[in-house]
Amino acid sequence: MPVDAFQIRGVETEEERREVRALIQSVFEVRPGLGAAFGQLYDELMEGDPQIRSVHSRVAFVEGRVAGHTLLAPRLFYLDGVEVPGAVLAMVVVAPEYRGQGLGRALVQNAEEVACSEGALMLHLAGTLEFYRRFGYVAAYTACQAEVVVTRKTNGQRLRRAGAEDAEELARLSRKEVPVGAVVPSLERWRRVLETKHPFGWLQTNEVLLGFCAKEDFCLLLEEGGKIRGCLRAAGDRAQFVVYEAAVADAVSANELLEAIRSFAGEAGYRRVAFRLPANNQLMQAIAATGTLLQRADDPELLVRVPRAQMMMQKVLPVLSARMVASGLSGCVAFRVESEEFVLDCTEGEVKLYPGLGEDRAVWCITLPGIALARAILGTDRLSQRMGAQADAPLLALLDALFPARHPFFWLADSL
Repeated sequence: MPVDAFQIRGVETEEERREVRALIQSVFEVRPGLGAAFGQLYDELMEGDPQIRSVHSRVAFVEGRVAGHTLLAPRLFYLDGVEVPGAVLAMVVVAPEYRGQGLGRALVQNAEEVACSEGALMLHLAGTLEFYRRFGYVAAYTACQAEVVVTRKTNGQRLRRAGAEDAEELARLSRKEVPVGAVVPSLERWRRVLETKHPFGWLQTNEVLLGFCAKEDFCLLLEEGGKIRGCLRAAGDRAQFVVYEAAVADAVSANELLEAIRSFAGEAGYRRVAFRLPANNQLMQAIAATGTLLQRADDPELLVRVPRAQMMMQKVLPVLSARMVASGLSGCVAFRVESEEFVLDCTEGEVKLYPGLGEDRAVWCITLPGIALARAILGTDRLSQRMGAQADAPLLALLDALFPARHPFFWLADSL
């Protein structure tokens, strides 16, 4: 079936939604129950996520029949205090009989067009780099994990399960430790998590995510004197207990939460406690202080694309300006990024952006692929390392100040 025979549009009727759900459930049923978990998640997002509308469920039709689908979830991403509009692409599926004919490509590109028309400056998805690199996506997030021994103390009793009434406190606390590149936590997000227990449906049916199929899911709070000082989300199979999201009020609370987790897991009969959190999360820093080695690596499945480089740079100018003020450096650099050209002028105590190469203004001009700029903005790479040893030392220092190395991280529950 030629590509021009496909029609792609937003889902419009309940019958179409049922067909989409059936397709999602069928394609993702690679393990018993996983397809049903994705189908249920689709319904929950369409019915309960205020940011997702019918137009965001992009459906490909062939002669009136649902042949493929992509879900677009508008989100705000966190970049050092700046909230960047963007979207998560998920549930990209094509019916088996229509594969290999460009429908997957058409669906992704169509969803990107819708996202950009709504102001998205950053696109995120969980998928295979071999497929998505053709669209300009790159692996840019880091994975970090650590393991500690359990204890048999009783201070695990300091942890209690979170309820719907705790949503506001969870939203407040989680905003204190938002990882670079993550979705900005909202009250609606936490209400949805507490109601649906997402991503427990995945964790029950997909051992790839944590290394086992979960049998228990936890959202726990560290509370003292009626004040919540820490929170965590974890899952376990009654042998392994894995913390996959956490936030604390301060370093003291981090140490107390660590001990409470070790005790809680021990009292519950778990033999191992593991953590999969950002390297700079205060709980991970408390673990590192005990001498435990944090294992870090690029996450090969979390991919990102910055479709409009100049607009993204304009959005993060306050961050760049703050970095330049702190560094005491100055300079002017022209960038060529794919078909875009712009100048970052860092000579007047703040960073200003000008379109074009500005030959009369720029001291240096560098050419970058979009994937390199995406990794630099998130801090996965030091942009200066791409310049090589022969580059001017002042340029390298300026790039290091503008784009320092950091540890971008994405919470499991936000990957859809």
